[in-house]
Formats: sequence, structure tokens, C-alpha cells
Amino acid sequence: MGTKTIAVLVTIAFSVIGVLGDYFLKLASAREQPLRTGWFYLGFALYASTAFGWVFVMRHLKLATISVLYSVSLVLLLTAIGVVAVPGVTELL
Repeated sequence: MGTKTIAVLVTIAFSVIGVLGDYFLKLASAREQPLRTGWFYLGFALYASTAFGWVFVMRHLKLATISVLYSVSLVLLLTAIGVVAVPGVTELL
């Protein structure tokens, strides 16, 4: 597998990690003191964990390519998790 292929796969994996981070931040936001919950710290840690990998991806792909891959996969994954895991979302559709 070439480095560009690996960079594409890493970008998609970061979308998955980002969606998990978003989900845990959503759980934290439902609490009275969201910044003091374990859900907040878990979501924060997931986001922070991707920083080093982005450097690898940016060395091997154009920013426009990264943007398209990340945004499309992020929207699809957020939609899926919204329908599956967040109560009341399907009522809006």
C-alpha cells in the first residue's frame, strides 16, 4: 500500500475518531456542568489524539483532498450516529 493510500485511510479514520469525540461531547453537553464530566474529557482526548496524525496526512495529500475526504466522511458518519444514537433525530426527518 502506498503512502497516499495510507494517508486517505488515516483521514477517514480521523473522521471516525472525530465523530466519536462529537458524540461524547454531546453526552457531556446534556449534563448540568458539562466541562466537569468524564464525557467531556474523553471527547477532548479523542480530538487531541489526532493532532500528530494530521501532520502525516498533510505531508502526503493536498489540503483540498483532505478537506473533501474529511468533510464528506464526517457528514455521513455524523448523520449515521445521529439517526442511531441520538433520540428524537428521526422525528426531524
